[in-house]
Amino acid sequence: ALLCLVPGMAQAACTECDVPEESVLLQNVQKRADAELQPEWSSPDKVWRCAPDVHAAQYAWKSLILKISNTYATGGNFTAEAEMGIAKYYGYDIGKVLFKPTQAVEHPFRNTAGGALSYFVGCAAAGPYCIPEDKGFAIAGGEGWSKVRFD
Repeated sequence: ALLCLVPGMAQAACTECDVPEESVLLQNVQKRADAELQPEWSSPDKVWRCAPDVHAAQYAWKSLILKISNTYATGGNFTAEAEMGIAKYYGYDIGKVLFKPTQAVEHPFRNTAGGALSYFVGCAAAGPYCIPEDKGFAIAGGEGWSKVRFD
């Protein structure tokens, strides 16, 4: 299924696909010269390329998961990699985020960057942000990922 930005959302128009039952708002945050964070989607002139934008977001997320996993496997600072990725792709610093991790049950929503960190790296590596049910999605509970594929 192709996810597409619903026309009119964030004053943007989708040019390549029909409005499906599900929609996605890609929060690709860019730093401006004055150091303010500006969400790319906030521009009233933004025209979404739907499939290419979704594929680019999937590629970026896949690369993040593989980087965190590889850094973990080689003994590097995988928590720092996860923190950078969460800051870059999730937008906790620009507004409310409703992140529903797939494997989270006891605490199904992560509305803070610390909660997202616990989910990605596991309770043991999350320090004060530890949520006990978290095993570390980005490190596959310690097994690591070698490939990420979207169907």
